[in-house]
Amino acid sequence: MFRVKNQNIIPLYDTPHLIKGIRNNIITKDLIYTIDGQEKIIKWEYFQLVYNADKSYKELRLLNKSTEAHVITEKINKMRVKSATQLFIHSVAVMTEHLTARGDLPNECRQLIDFILLVDNLFDSLNVSSLSVQNGKIYKGPIKRNSPHHQLWQKAKEILKTTKYIKKVRFGDKTRLTETIAPSITNLIQTVEGIESLWKLLSFKYGIDAMLTRNFNQDPIENFFGNIRSYGVRNTVL
Repeated sequence: MFRVKNQNIIPLYDTPHLIKGIRNNIITKDLIYTIDGQEKIIKWEYFQLVYNADKSYKELRLLNKSTEAHVITEKINKMRVKSATQLFIHSVAVMTEHLTARGDLPNECRQLIDFILLVDNLFDSLNVSSLSVQNGKIYKGPIKRNSPHHQLWQKAKEILKTTKYIKKVRFGDKTRLTETIAPSITNLIQTVEGIESLWKLLSFKYGIDAMLTRNFNQDPIENFFGNIRSYGVRNTVL
């Protein structure tokens, strides 16, 4: 949050596009994160291994929505948000655990699980569109004073602040590992902090008892201003 002419400004980024950015970075770089004091690494090949292991079950496969367009680098549309968010969903985490326990995947693939669940829960919490819990997923319910979202956001910020990317870079005849922190990670942290600030403002100052976070993402805002323009109003900046 910052101030301009005595007015508080709370910057937010579009959550679906942030997740797309996280996916795009993992395609070319390994991701490292720390959870409960344990450092874990995610490689893009782990997603490919999960896809191939699940696909080998043919009619009995559980990840029916997963296609080559989700995991084969040459077939991925890097501008498509949906194919990115569908990687970080609960069913992919569950299937990864199941296939690893069966011996169909190397144990290293388990390192995907905690991060997938974190991103899935964060996406739900930052894209709430209903006043009731949807499909038993508690973070799809509205933000309230004692809702579980607040604990999730605290834990998520801790994990995201440890998250970095590792990339192999050649210097002459030598290869070195370089660490980078992608904007998609830092901007996701800033968005979580922004939503927290927005909730405090709306609940404590204006008495709002429930907040739907999807209203602050790109598509609903574009639709809102589109509706205004449909009435002949062109200057929607102010």
